[in-house]
Amino acid sequence: MGDSTDQHTTARPACPVCGLAGTAIVYGYPMPETFAAADRGEVVLGGCVIEPAMPTHECPLGHRWADDESYGEDVS
Repeated sequence: MGDSTDQHTTARPACPVCGLAGTAIVYGYPMPETFAAADRGEVVLGGCVIEPAMPTHECPLGHRWADDESYGEDVS
């Protein structure tokens, strides 16, 4: 207790276009917790349609890309 380090914190990937930090995109019908996470800027809602090779991250400027290392990762 008292340790302020979050063990689940990981580096956010940099946008390949502008270099700003990316936020994970979540696809599918969001749960209330996912809407709240989106409101806090922790995830980006990508929509309900899921197709192969969808982008996995979005930067604050709206650039989207697929980070091959996290493709298919559960980010909910």
